[in-house]
This record gives sequence, structure tokens and C-alpha cells, in this order.
Amino acid sequence: MIKPLSLTVLLLLSIVLLTASARLMLASMWATQANSFLLDWQEKAQQPTDSAWQVAFKAANKSIALSPVANADYYDTLGQVWEWKQFEASQTDPAAIETREQALNAYRRSIELKPQWPYTVIKLAYVKLRLNQIDTEFNQSLQNAFNRGPWRIDINKRIAEMSLMAWPQLTNDNKVMARTAIKRTVNYGPSDAKWLESRAKTNNRHALFCLLLPHDMKEKRQICKEVQTG
Repeated sequence: MIKPLSLTVLLLLSIVLLTASARLMLASMWATQANSFLLDWQEKAQQPTDSAWQVAFKAANKSIALSPVANADYYDTLGQVWEWKQFEASQTDPAAIETREQALNAYRRSIELKPQWPYTVIKLAYVKLRLNQIDTEFNQSLQNAFNRGPWRIDINKRIAEMSLMAWPQLTNDNKVMARTAIKRTVNYGPSDAKWLESRAKTNNRHALFCLLLPHDMKEKRQICKEVQTG
């Protein structure tokens, strides 16, 4: 026979578990809504309307507030929502600077909770680049992303692209790492090689990109032809 005190404890535990489960479900529901907006914005590749952004922002914050435990993925989502608010604004736009700083804060919190996940780290580095904050945190973020996802091609592509853009401000160790990421991207496949060459041209880093690659790799991928022929 269960004693009254034991029964009370069991009832309290049941209530706590049910409440936590309900909050988990609600948090997940709000996170799903926020991510659906992110997917839509990514497919359209354009800055969202203010009304759409507000709905996504509310959903991202609801997921964080309702989750019974701090969730790295929810902070990552919030960071992305902040990034999109002024996505098309210039680097010097005061409103864009403010929203990108908010994105940094969300990404930093996400990384605290899930430090081994390279995708949030690379997002943080990208925001730093857009803020022209090519500093110790930026360099360390690139290195951390590389260390935590060395053979993930999407991580290597982003490291390669950003490293070319920020080349003069990279540490010597990061320049070595960047060259590895560039080679891995080019070696991964023809479309990846062409993509990175295109990004290098767009960012006025084509000559540097070609200089960092061995001749046989350029021949294999049929890139840097105008540089090779002068």
C-alpha cells in the first residue's frame, strides 16, 4: 500500500513531467514555425517583409521561453531570424549593424550550449565578416568550424569563401587552414570548384584564389584559365 506522502510525491512528479512535456511540445511547435519562415526566405533569397519577420521573431522567442531547458538549436534559429531582418542592408547601415549584433549574441549563446556544432560557429563568423569585425573572435571561429567539421564540404566551402574575403587579416595559421579548405572545395567536384571561383571573382579575390591552387588541380577543374594564360 502506497503511503500518503509517497502518493503526493508521485503526483507532484507526474505534474512536473507532464508540464515539461507540454512545454517541450509547444517549444518545438514554435521553433518549427520560425524555421518554416527561414526556409521560405532562403528559397526566395530576399529580405522578408516586416510583418513576416515579426511573426518569425515571436515564434523564435516563444520556443526559447517555453523550452524547459536551454536549447542551442532555438538560439541558432533566433540568430538566423535576426540576420534576415536587414539582410540586404549595407555593411554601414546602423539598423543592420544593430540586428547583426543581436544575431551574434544569439549565436554565441547557441555555441555555449552546443560548442561542437560547426554550423553555428560558421554562421557567427559570417556575421562578423558582414560587420567588418575581422578580429580574434572571427579567426578563432573559422578555426573552430574547421576543427569541428573538417570533412563537411559545406563547412569547407564557407571557410574558403570567407577566408579569401578576409585574407589580409587572417592569422598565419588560418591562412594554412584556408588553403586546405580551398583545395578541398575545388577537389570535391567541378560545380564546387566553379562556385568558389565565381565567389572569388565577385569578391575581387580571383588572382589570390588561383595563386593558392596547384597547377594540376586548376587543369583538372578547368579553372583560372585567364590567369594562367595571362
